[in-house]
Amino acid sequence: ISTDKYSKEYVSPVGDTFGKSKVLMYNPGMSTISVRVSFRDVKKQKISSYNVTIASKQYVFSQVVKTGSGAYLQGTDKFIALGFTDTENTASDGQVTNGQWYDWGFPLVPRNELTSQVLIGLGFGCTDNDCKGEVARSVVWITPVDDCDLYIDYANNGDPPADQIMAVSKFASVKITDPVDKDMTV
Repeated sequence: ISTDKYSKEYVSPVGDTFGKSKVLMYNPGMSTISVRVSFRDVKKQKISSYNVTIASKQYVFSQVVKTGSGAYLQGTDKFIALGFTDTENTASDGQVTNGQWYDWGFPLVPRNELTSQVLIGLGFGCTDNDCKGEVARSVVWITPVDDCDLYIDYANNGDPPADQIMAVSKFASVKITDPVDKDMTV
């Protein structure tokens, strides 16, 4: 990643207690930094946070980002953030998860590059309802940085009204799937 892409603020939309989702934060700078990690405490329905300290040229993992919450990261200087799911060998129910198909990671997008509109060009998962009774494997994760209403158009035909409208709280994490064919491609 080029240094002009580093940021002081990131949002992770993925929260998953079962898969032990965490955020890796790397400090490429020469000085120690502090990162405040804010999240939605789903049980208390409020925003909570904690601080982590990251030495120069070191990385730190966040706590597990719980199901139903995203994470907002704000540093005292620029850093790099990556999201990971299935970060531990054993899930919360005792199941060994090492090497399973749901191990995955993704780079977090700096907050100043986030958008209010998303178009999914390729989101296969259960094309033509080929999941054989399983839940959709291809989902879109969304975490708003403020309370908002999400307007979802599954067919991307732009015809009003939206196919679904969802009220979503700040830093809540929602998974969106197409209920008709379970394929998120528009």
